[in-house]
This record gives sequence, structure tokens and C-alpha cells, in this order.
Amino acid sequence: MSTLRKLEAQITTLAADAVERNADIMAHHVRRIAQDLFGAVFAEMPEIYVERIKTAAEMFTKAGADFTLAMNPHDVLALHSLMQESEIFEKIRIIEDDSLQSGVFHLSSRDLDYEDAHLLTDTQGS
Repeated sequence: MSTLRKLEAQITTLAADAVERNADIMAHHVRRIAQDLFGAVFAEMPEIYVERIKTAAEMFTKAGADFTLAMNPHDVLALHSLMQESEIFEKIRIIEDDSLQSGVFHLSSRDLDYEDAHLLTDTQGS
């Protein structure tokens, strides 16, 4: 009977480890799929991304703050013409930041700080 309990304990431990590893693998794949999906949406509908930036920027303009928008250089290039169409971007200093992933933007002023990483949580390990 003692041998059966030891085997049961070992099997339970192995099963829990396997479930945890599989959950980590699945989470990794879900993050990858989310990143790919965001890339497709960004490529097909960049105006959605610009709207997210505009919505976040409104809190800075309401506060009367001078602020900076940091974005990945590829995003700046891809969205440049769309951003020129909107008056709010005339008030924003836009800088390129190689450390930001595509789809992530960072708004900052002297008193406020905001980073939007929509669907991109922990994708750096992908």
C-alpha cells in the first residue's frame, strides 16, 4: 500500500508539472497570436491605433500639459500621414523610440505618464 501511495504522489506531482508547462506554452502561443493579430489589424486599419493615441492624448491636452509621444520608428513612419490629418497631433512632440515594440506608445509630460501596450503584454519572449 505504501508503494501505491508513493506512486500516486509522484504521478500527481508529474501531472501538475505537465499541466503548468502546458499552460505556459499555451499562454505563450496566445500572446504570439495576439501580437500577430494586432499586426494585421494595425496594417489594415491604422486609424484604430491613431484613435487610441488620440483618446489617451486628450487627458494630456485637458490638463494643459506640453507632452511627448514616443513610438516605435516603424509606427511613426506608418502613421505619419494619418497623424497629420488630426489637429491634436500638432500639439504633441513625437519622438521615435527603438525600445518600444510596434503597437506600443508612451505619452509623457512633466506631471503625467501613460503607456499603452494594448495586447502586447509579455511578448518579448516570443
